[in-house]
Amino acid sequence: MPLIAGCLALYVVGKVAAKVNEAPVAPIAAAMLAFSPFAIYFSSEVKQYSVDLLCSAVLLLLFFRFADGEASTPTVAIAVVASMWLSHPATFVVFGCLAVLGIRVYRYGDIHARAGYVRLGIICLLNFVLLWILSLRALSKHGYMLAFWASDFMPRLPHTRDEFRWFSDHFLEFFANPAGLLPQVAAVLFVIGCVSMY
Repeated sequence: MPLIAGCLALYVVGKVAAKVNEAPVAPIAAAMLAFSPFAIYFSSEVKQYSVDLLCSAVLLLLFFRFADGEASTPTVAIAVVASMWLSHPATFVVFGCLAVLGIRVYRYGDIHARAGYVRLGIICLLNFVLLWILSLRALSKHGYMLAFWASDFMPRLPHTRDEFRWFSDHFLEFFANPAGLLPQVAAVLFVIGCVSMY
């Protein structure tokens, strides 16, 4: 399963890249993923990480298409429900996309676009509530998991130098794995990409 998910992700990531940028970046994005030592390792490991990648990429692609009127609410809803049960990171992708899409629909959408967005948002929220009750709530009380990830939780009210440094450290950690690049290089490329889009 991880190998299949990793291979499918190459195709989907290329599609996402083509949606984000009009330039022919899809082959570059797919190649960067194909030669990423982390992506290769995760595709050969019997764990969920390649599925996380595939679900996240599929969700991004479908939300882009939904925003452009190319994907229906039921199609995106099915992908959302399935992805959130298959992948924990998919939950963050879903609600991040919903937040961005909500701003866009509110500012530019007509009444039909807003109605579709509201329906999709309700489905996502109900699915998350069900997921929380049946699965995630137990993890929130799991002592080992809480201790293991303790240093990765954002400080609630940062007031010391170390607590404020958490933000810069974790910003760079976000770019530690993609394409096997140095985090600093990947972060700079991310900023350049954001500027070029706007």
